[in-house]
Amino acid sequence: MRSLTSHSLWSLMVHLAREWQVILTPGEGFGAGEWSVRACFPSVTADQARELGERVARAVEQFAGQASRDA
Repeated sequence: MRSLTSHSLWSLMVHLAREWQVILTPGEGFGAGEWSVRACFPSVTADQARELGERVARAVEQFAGQASRDA
């Protein structure tokens, strides 16, 4: 998490949108912690929800790798 916290949550969210086509909402607005996000699944199947979770996990790993190189 150290490499993530050297950047802003907003920069991660931009990375998710641009590189992974995933849009999330910062979780702080919903009373969650500083580095939390909220996902909305309006009408997706379980497989689509699972894919979204996997894409977010891969995106965070990629972003953290880039963040540690930039630091």
